[in-house]
Amino acid sequence: MEGGTYLCTWKKEGRGFRILVKNQPDLQVVAGSFDEARAKLWELILEQRGDGESAFDFDKPLPVGVLPPQYARPEIVMVSGNDSALVKDAASLFDGGICALCNNPVGPRNEQTALVSDISGVTDGAISFQHVGSIFSEDFVQRLLGMKGGAVQFRRVEVTRRVKKKFFELVGPAMATDIAVRNHGRVDGIECPQCRRKTFCQRVGVNIQSFIARGDVPKRVPPCFAVRQRETLALCMTGKAWRGIQGTPGTRNILGETVGVVPDEDVVRDPPLPMLPRKKGLKAS
Repeated sequence: MEGGTYLCTWKKEGRGFRILVKNQPDLQVVAGSFDEARAKLWELILEQRGDGESAFDFDKPLPVGVLPPQYARPEIVMVSGNDSALVKDAASLFDGGICALCNNPVGPRNEQTALVSDISGVTDGAISFQHVGSIFSEDFVQRLLGMKGGAVQFRRVEVTRRVKKKFFELVGPAMATDIAVRNHGRVDGIECPQCRRKTFCQRVGVNIQSFIARGDVPKRVPPCFAVRQRETLALCMTGKAWRGIQGTPGTRNILGETVGVVPDEDVVRDPPLPMLPRKKGLKAS
């Protein structure tokens, strides 16, 4: 199966690292750096399992140095469905609809209920939808709502195919906003001349890395909270809270990825981006 989520652990071995997929002893590698070991594990899973879209979730914090120390505390992970699909009639979900040029929402999310399909294979966990973000199962949502101090709200979505489980969309409130970091990796993205929306991601080496500003995070971080990623909301959790439910029923195929927490002096909230070329015949709004 393509696109599997593999629960892994790691340990220091000499001057390098060993990464192991838990409960699958044939899937383990050793390399001189953590990033090299991740790359080797991806190649091994492709060879052994035929999965060229594998993603790794770790059962403990990443080694010191994978993120610069000044960005590694507090430990925050972004939790999402490691599978994707399309939502029905996305234009009806946003004020102003969908931009004809960049295919992003023009305005904010409205109160219209999202209609989704193609989730018959999702028995628990979550799946990510373009424009809307991750849709989470009732089992997973109940785990979050049971966490003392959690700061998230959900709205039920409608499913076109008959499925037994209920699914929910994260609706906020957003505690922080995804940002770029000054002088740390490459910022890729575009600005749309039609709707003026900016879409970007930051690459550190070959990996896409998400960041939030330390000034947006309270000293007592809630176990779960929402982060604004331009058109969608993303679910974040403390590392401790995520590992408390990681691998339990309701979390299948959910991926937790470490988020950098950036001192305010390094934060870039509005990075300069190249303008997306206009399509011929498309009038300015």
